Amino acid sequence: RIGLSPASDLPLASYSAPNSVDQPLLTLPQIGTPTSVLYSAEVGLARAVYSVGAQGGVATRISPLFGLNEFFSGVQARPNSAQVLYRGNVGSNVSNLFITSASQPGTHLQVNPRTSAIQELGAYAVNTFGTHAVYSLSDNAGGDRRVFVTPLDSPGFGTAVSPSEPANYGVYDLNVNPQNTRIIYLTATTVAGPSRLLMLNQPLSLPAPVTLHDANTTLEQLKVSLDGLAAAVQERRQGNAVLLVTLLSPSSVRTIHSPDAGDIGVTEATFEQP
Repeated sequence: RIGLSPASDLPLASYSAPNSVDQPLLTLPQIGTPTSVLYSAEVGLARAVYSVGAQGGVATRISPLFGLNEFFSGVQARPNSAQVLYRGNVGSNVSNLFITSASQPGTHLQVNPRTSAIQELGAYAVNTFGTHAVYSLSDNAGGDRRVFVTPLDSPGFGTAVSPSEPANYGVYDLNVNPQNTRIIYLTATTVAGPSRLLMLNQPLSLPAPVTLHDANTTLEQLKVSLDGLAAAVQERRQGNAVLLVTLLSPSSVRTIHSPDAGDIGVTEATFEQP
């Protein structure tokens, strides 16, 4: 069963064994108030994303059924829409980015292009207007991961907005600033680093990237502040340090936490919500 807090004796949705709710995923708000709850459930040995009203009622399956050895993850709401996006593999081991169809619940559309089963889909984000998906995608040899942008009203193709680096591993993490004017991303020479933190201003105009930080180590856990003025990343040294990077010109990098010798350091950092 699944319910909202504060707790109620009446569940929003429940299933009889052997069917079950796997986990709640997110709520879809309207003017700050949750109108529906998305959750994962297993029915008849197949998992799917379901939606139910915040007051309970009949649940609607909004994704296709994912059977044995088929998975979905990274569920995100499309802002200003009843649609959701997720990574998933259907009928193969190849992962793609999908968006549910608003007109046909229970179906989805592939967002990213694909010319080879060897291509690897990496991190993805949706801009705050809900108009575009931003994601990393490798070349046909599994390398040279670049940042792609796809308009969500026209899924199925994408535009590469970051430079090609054929000899490098490429882009492995990314974020879009809340103002939808910049893409901030991490790229690496190999899967083990070293890393660089780069930024694209007005990315659809295909600008040259701005280097924010060129590290001799590995950077990870990229976060961007709500005002879009700063980014935080973890840097692997002898332990995990936290760097604060301003996104203004010229940018600056400041270590805000450095672990003591022998310490593991920070495992996760984020910006405080106002």
